Amino acid sequence: MLFTGGDISVLSAMDVTTGSLSFSINEPQSSWSGYSMNGAPFIGDNGWVFARTYSPGHVTAFNTAARSIAWRSAVGYVGQPAYRQNVIYAQSGQTQQLQALDGLSGAVLWSWPAPGAFSPCSNVLVADTHVFTSTSAGTHAINLSTRQSDWSTTENGTLALSGGRTLLIISGCDTSPSTIHGFRVLPL
Repeated sequence: MLFTGGDISVLSAMDVTTGSLSFSINEPQSSWSGYSMNGAPFIGDNGWVFARTYSPGHVTAFNTAARSIAWRSAVGYVGQPAYRQNVIYAQSGQTQQLQALDGLSGAVLWSWPAPGAFSPCSNVLVADTHVFTSTSAGTHAINLSTRQSDWSTTENGTLALSGGRTLLIISGCDTSPSTIHGFRVLPL
């Protein structure tokens, strides 16, 4: 099954062999204004599909077996969330925090307030020991055990991890990407 969000007011499940629509689930609390949300749905450990809606930016859990919405977050988020071991990591523009959400209930498990102004600007990445978040002030590696920043840089932008445990930051929160910065961050 291939899941697509389109405008994320509808989650569509496509048959990968035929390309035909298998089913869809409506998200009535989302509205779309004609812009791309630059994100993708992702599948959790229990088979549910999670997606950030366009507006108001809720993270919504779709129970694909029951063809229903299991839960939606209380606040809106920006950027592409990350998922690991039934926890969703997302940047909230409303609370000005990185938040860890329980994948079964949507409850906030913990939050990390960035120092200074928090204007989230990118995707979130999660590895074995750290979650990475990028804001207008820089990028941080938050330790999953201590929930504190172990490392930071003033560089910000779109985040990626290479197979060699290098954090790549494609610069530009509010500008066109221009430079790729690589940081060796061990362990992850």
